[in-house]
Amino acid sequence: MTAVELRSRFFDHEEGLLGNLLRVLSTIIVSSLVASIGFAQDAKSEKIGRHRSIESERKEAADAAGTDSLAEQAEEPVEMVVGSPPMVSDDTGTPGNGNWEINVVLDGDISKDSNAFELPLMDINYGIGDRVQLKYEVPYVVTRNTKFDENGKRTTEQASGVSNSKVGLKYRFYDNDRSGLSLAVYPQVEFRTPGSKLEGEPDEGGDGGVAEEGVTYALPILLTKEFQRASITANLGTERSTEDDHVGIAASFGVGTRLTDELAVMGEIAGQDLNRADERRILLNVGFRLKISAKQAIVGSVGHDILDGADGQKHLYVTLAYQHFFQPKKR
Repeated sequence: MTAVELRSRFFDHEEGLLGNLLRVLSTIIVSSLVASIGFAQDAKSEKIGRHRSIESERKEAADAAGTDSLAEQAEEPVEMVVGSPPMVSDDTGTPGNGNWEINVVLDGDISKDSNAFELPLMDINYGIGDRVQLKYEVPYVVTRNTKFDENGKRTTEQASGVSNSKVGLKYRFYDNDRSGLSLAVYPQVEFRTPGSKLEGEPDEGGDGGVAEEGVTYALPILLTKEFQRASITANLGTERSTEDDHVGIAASFGVGTRLTDELAVMGEIAGQDLNRADERRILLNVGFRLKISAKQAIVGSVGHDILDGADGQKHLYVTLAYQHFFQPKKR
């Protein structure tokens, strides 16, 4: 065999080895790339799975917290503080930030010569922060009045319709959790509801409705003191109407306590026009609050004058209301 043939065989052998080596290397590289891609996909899937797991855990925790919050509210005993409705006195409490309190009230003011029923009165309250409450209320009123003419002839007049609206802003400026004492101011304005008819017959300047002319301003100071088994509420304020230059003084004092975790009872004494002997009116009132659920309650009261006012007659007062508290869902 010549040298040329030997060299040719050698190179052919090397080329065969090189080809085999390149094939092995390419196989290893391709296998490695496939494995790398598979690992990356697995890692991505694991990351996504872990993220979803975390989100799921957070959602479950939030749902559990909401459930716990509702459970805590349900476990809280009924509110025993004297407040409106159904009482005359207002307490210092507010609904809380973003919360609503809706009261649907049925009440009656009954005397010998006149009756007035609110069927119903809608009382809507909204909380701003922990210390402020906005209020709007408007009633549908049915009245019956007995009158006597100059000859002593008795006539009965009846009327119904939307009566005056009232807006208010309650601000609790002092709140001591340790002592249970809180103070608030509650300015309110009462005015003729737009579109409502004035009381009185057309020949008397009225429209046959039940709304009153003028604007009335009230500025009461509220006090609430809570103890372990009881609470007290006190109000002191002034009231003035644009139809009367007189400034009236009103005051009240009430006590409340729980009989059970679902039932509270309340009592109060309240007075209007206390600075005018000929128009002074004082009444005694007893009421209850029955908790239906964490967000619902039924309240009621019955009261009677112990000192009559300007009309010279003692009145009987009856109130029954449904209370609903709710908080919009947070996103």
